[in-house]
Amino acid sequence: MKEEIILLIFTLITISLVASYTYEIFFEPKPPIKIEQYKF
Repeated sequence: MKEEIILLIFTLITISLVASYTYEIFFEPKPPIKIEQYKF
């Protein structure tokens, strides 16, 4: 049971990372300059 839960969490994290990566590539909602401004 524990192994299945860990695998499920791992797959969800990877899917979310891939989705955010593809979203940044295709849509590009914010330029890098604005992201730097938000960081500081």
